[in-house]
Amino acid sequence: MKNIFLIAVLFFNVVVFADENLFAKYFSVDFLLDLEAKSDFRTENPFELKNKIFGTKLYLPYFNVNYYQKNDKKNYGFAFCSNDLFLVPIQVKIGKLNPSGNISSLNSPALSTSISPFSAATNKPKYLNASLPTTSSFSKPFSYFAQVDYKNKDFFINDAKLNFFMIDTNTFYSSLFTKIPLANKITLNFSLLAGLFEQKTQNHFAGIFQGGIVTKKIDSCINLNLYQKSQNEFAWTFRSDNLFKLNRIFINTDFFINTNDEFTTSSQKKMTECFQAKFGAQYRFVVKGIKPLFFNAGINSYFKNDFTKDEFSTKVSTGIKLTTSSYNGSVVFLVEGIKKEFFEIESYNLQFKNSFWIKNVKPTMNLTLDYEPQKESLLIKNNLNFLISQKYPITSTNSVSFYTKQNELTKSVLDLGLKTEFEIKKVTVICKLSSELIF
Repeated sequence: MKNIFLIAVLFFNVVVFADENLFAKYFSVDFLLDLEAKSDFRTENPFELKNKIFGTKLYLPYFNVNYYQKNDKKNYGFAFCSNDLFLVPIQVKIGKLNPSGNISSLNSPALSTSISPFSAATNKPKYLNASLPTTSSFSKPFSYFAQVDYKNKDFFINDAKLNFFMIDTNTFYSSLFTKIPLANKITLNFSLLAGLFEQKTQNHFAGIFQGGIVTKKIDSCINLNLYQKSQNEFAWTFRSDNLFKLNRIFINTDFFINTNDEFTTSSQKKMTECFQAKFGAQYRFVVKGIKPLFFNAGINSYFKNDFTKDEFSTKVSTGIKLTTSSYNGSVVFLVEGIKKEFFEIESYNLQFKNSFWIKNVKPTMNLTLDYEPQKESLLIKNNLNFLISQKYPITSTNSVSFYTKQNELTKSVLDLGLKTEFEIKKVTVICKLSSELIF
């Protein structure tokens, strides 16, 4: 590890300091200090410094370096991007990287259980990617990533990426992504990812093919996943995500099916035989005027049939949303139910969101009511956040939550957070303070 960083520093001295203008243009540093405290007044020792996080981001011509430390855990990573140094752009990253892109669909092939009445996004073919570590996760293993890019507007394949991601000799993946533009603003996207993952001291194959088409009216994507269960046995899953745009109406239909017995994905996630579906519709229109008014009304639903448990679960969410140049507000109602021997309502959720823009201040107020009739429990949560946009922006995040069960208050939680950042020449300092008070 030390040798790799020494080579990087030597290369940096040769390339960067040979061009002082290049260094002055791209050099910058971010410093982060994040303190998280917790106070549980129901215990004998209520005060606790939960987490102490500090770190830095170093931006150099062709290089980025991230380092973060959370208590005794460390996150670090190094990235090199050739940009215009070579004829073909090359990226190399090492450290405790966060893989993303089509490997996420390989690790978790099923549909997400979360729904929103205002969501019009759909799954699209992606390429394998890896980002430098942040403060969100300190459990990633040391890994390696390399990518070669190809772009040519005059060729029918105008964008292609070939990359490689490796954790160790037992876990590695390679991916190919292509983008093909056609006439009438039609675009085809394809990606293929294949590799090996370790399970019970043995290497197993896993792969995913993604194909998508984007037009003015349709945005569609299919995922076909393949996993090795044993030496001569494989399991497959199929997923389809579709968005239809009909003037002011947006309709989404998503499906996932797994007809195999229990198996494990590349992220050690257990999959059972099931069928999932999502159906949603939105209506949008604009009232023109001095300040245009954007209106959005939608409904979305989620269904899952688990064949191994003979269980059927569902969610339905509906809401309205209003947006102007100085206001953004919405009301959302969500109900969850499950059917075993008979159908039962598991929970009701009602949420109000309001955001305002008042000169340099943006206050946000959210109210959430979550009731579970089977447990006779109720959660009341109120968020009040402020963003002050001045020379040195300040963000204040605050929430108070009340937990009740059988009409009795069981817990109260007050969360307070403050974030600010300021820049001195090429150096940006970010400070975060957060505290959780439990009564």
